[in-house]
Amino acid sequence: MVLDPSYLIDGNPNKKDKYFCGIDKQIGYAPDVVSQLVNNNEDIDSVMIISSSFYKEIEIALVQQGWRGEIFAPYKTQ
Repeated sequence: MVLDPSYLIDGNPNKKDKYFCGIDKQIGYAPDVVSQLVNNNEDIDSVMIISSSFYKEIEIALVQQGWRGEIFAPYKTQ
């Protein structure tokens, strides 16, 4: 299985335009990318949050920005 996400995003502006190891895609600044996807009605798919420390805050921020797609968080508890 090959991981090939459409976007890699991070809420840390210092990571913008850097690369994630093993994937030849630049990291986008999360608030800008999510806003662009929402405004272009491209937020109907899904997002996976891989941060174990901040997934709740990230999920809240996505909803506040109007994200309509699914939100997967492996660390989420019911």
